[in-house]
Amino acid sequence: MGVDGYITKPFTHSQISNGIRLVLTLRPSLPEDALETNAFKFLKAYQQLSNHAQELAGQCAAQEGRR
Repeated sequence: MGVDGYITKPFTHSQISNGIRLVLTLRPSLPEDALETNAFKFLKAYQQLSNHAQELAGQCAAQEGRR
């Protein structure tokens, strides 16, 4: 199916790094720097999304407390 592996949430930085190493082992023709750059972009976006979700949860809880 074209999948080399998967990582379940929540995941850690080391799990992403290990996943990159696994893919590089299985597909040595892929450029390592491109994979790492994209993985770090993904981690940054995931962190931003997590932070935003926590903020929204806090806002919802505050609104529920006012009712």
